[in-house]
Amino acid sequence: MRRSLCSLMLAFAALTACGGDGGNDPQVSLPGSYALSTVDSRALPLVVINDSDYKLELLSGSLVIGGNGTFTESVHLRETDADGTREPIIPCNGTYTRSGNTLVLTEAETDDCGGNFSATWDGRNTVSVDYFGTVAVYRR
Repeated sequence: MRRSLCSLMLAFAALTACGGDGGNDPQVSLPGSYALSTVDSRALPLVVINDSDYKLELLSGSLVIGGNGTFTESVHLRETDADGTREPIIPCNGTYTRSGNTLVLTEAETDDCGGNFSATWDGRNTVSVDYFGTVAVYRR
């Protein structure tokens, strides 16, 4: 059974939210590659859904922010059900706008992606993205 990235993040909504690191270095710029570190203060890998007939685990994720107003994020999942185990990697592309250290990420609409999400860059090595009240923290 295929779950969307938005559904995955909604499944985390019951967890406690967290923020990013502080700090500011004028020599550091926002564009670059960030690895998913925590979701609502919980380190990866973590179990998102564990029903009697379906288990969904979040193994890893990444966020690549371009200097041209675009981004790509992806999650590596493990799904286990009666049909076996699969490890899909779900990529989502989009654009972002920036005002200071605040971003708005706009995912292109696909079967697995879509929506507008607020994010905060700590000015150094951490981007925190709010997915419907669930905070994913990405670090360089």
